[in-house]
Amino acid sequence: DVVYTNYEANFNFGTNYTYSLPIAVVDLDASSDDDREFIDPDYSDAILDGIASHLNDLGWTKVDPENADIVILAGAFDQNFIAYNPWWWDWYYPWYGPDWG
Repeated sequence: DVVYTNYEANFNFGTNYTYSLPIAVVDLDASSDDDREFIDPDYSDAILDGIASHLNDLGWTKVDPENADIVILAGAFDQNFIAYNPWWWDWYYPWYGPDWG
């Protein structure tokens, strides 16, 4: 998991603030720039619940967006990484019989 935060350098995070969260997490892999797409609600709810839990633990209070000191926007994307080792046959060539070497 990766978290990126863009904030004002002089912002005092030690103060208790009010915050607002969206109703869903934006899918950053979505192909359309005009209409926002959202990730699966099961994952979205888990992410937003985690953010809220951490902020509540810090003494922050969740409120409606129009009354919030800070609005938090969440986005997610899916990235698959595949590892490939081209030297797997380095010690054994499959066309040699089982008794070779």
